[in-house]
Amino acid sequence: MKKVRNITIAIIIIIVGLFFSNPSLENHNNKIIKQYNIANPISGSLGAGTLVTKAVVYKNYYLFSLAKFGENGKTLSIGIANFVFITQQLGIENFKQWMLNGSSPSFKTIKDSFTDE
Repeated sequence: MKKVRNITIAIIIIIVGLFFSNPSLENHNNKIIKQYNIANPISGSLGAGTLVTKAVVYKNYYLFSLAKFGENGKTLSIGIANFVFITQQLGIENFKQWMLNGSSPSFKTIKDSFTDE
């Protein structure tokens, strides 16, 4: 019985720890910008990484979080325990393909995100 109680307490501690260390949208955006700038140094130095993050949709699942390129787009990053992991290559060609395939937000959505601030 003591073993079951200890396991239950450990699971509760892990769940509470994951809840309070779930990365925010800002953490995801910073990681995406950093990785984009590494993959695309020229456009990254011109601020294109920041433009990409304007199209990011943040999904908070309380124990972990996702950042997607558009509402139904590709998952760009997964966040858990205060770490953000990039799941896609962030090259310009990939974004162009996602835009052409329709797995991205519309240009209107991106334009509207600039006017929301």
